[in-house]
Amino acid sequence: MPELAEVEIVRRNLEKWWTSSALEVRWLDSRFGKKDQDRIDLALKSKPLRFLRRGKHLVIQTQKGGIYFHLRMTGKIVKRETWDIKFARLAFKLSKNNWLLFIDTRRLGSVDFLEGESLPRQFEDLGPEPEAVSVAYFNERIGKKKGLKSALLDQKIVAGLGNIAITELFWIYKISPQAKWGDLDEAQKEELCAGLAPYFDALIEKEEGDEIAYTNEPGASNPFLIYKRLGEPCPQCSVAIERMKVASRSTYFCPSCQASDLKK
Repeated sequence: MPELAEVEIVRRNLEKWWTSSALEVRWLDSRFGKKDQDRIDLALKSKPLRFLRRGKHLVIQTQKGGIYFHLRMTGKIVKRETWDIKFARLAFKLSKNNWLLFIDTRRLGSVDFLEGESLPRQFEDLGPEPEAVSVAYFNERIGKKKGLKSALLDQKIVAGLGNIAITELFWIYKISPQAKWGDLDEAQKEELCAGLAPYFDALIEKEEGDEIAYTNEPGASNPFLIYKRLGEPCPQCSVAIERMKVASRSTYFCPSCQASDLKK
């Protein structure tokens, strides 16, 4: 599922590719953008002005209004020489052999029109980006007794984090997947807050390219240290990685490095 890093890569790609008005628009899924297709057509065929990301949300503002993309589980925007691609839902042509396509195998993503320079209502409820959080902020918003993973999954507390990032960060900073904010010592709290933004910066640098990939796609590599590595040796101590449900999500962890108060 796309998290902050994947959506930021898509944003950067669009900013690089989409420098002129679309010459042609094709709707390849009758349900996609149904209520706003005419207005989205006009926006696509006008000059793009700004490419914005907030958390996992993406907005392109044009001279004829904004376009709000939500990738959800499997959505991505790619560049191809033709529009006729499997699972494509929307395609728009920028030059002779230059199409941008919204591809979505599970058909859960969405696209909506925004009037003028307005932003989607989802933006109003989002917490700060990872670079803007602090120990004092988490002390106030999370409290000592709330499960930390559950809190970090809440986009109203911090925007852009998801199950994968939290799994990786907990392993990096040796935090039990079942930990509460109050279980962490001050050093762990400082390290986690300071490490959020650099984690995403490093992942973006590592994965940046013309197409984001999901680990469940055929032939896709796994760029993560312990996510989806059940039974493999921990990169730190070589103990086998295990998996458990936390906050209703599959959580991969090292039972040695993250052993504090684990309850299976």
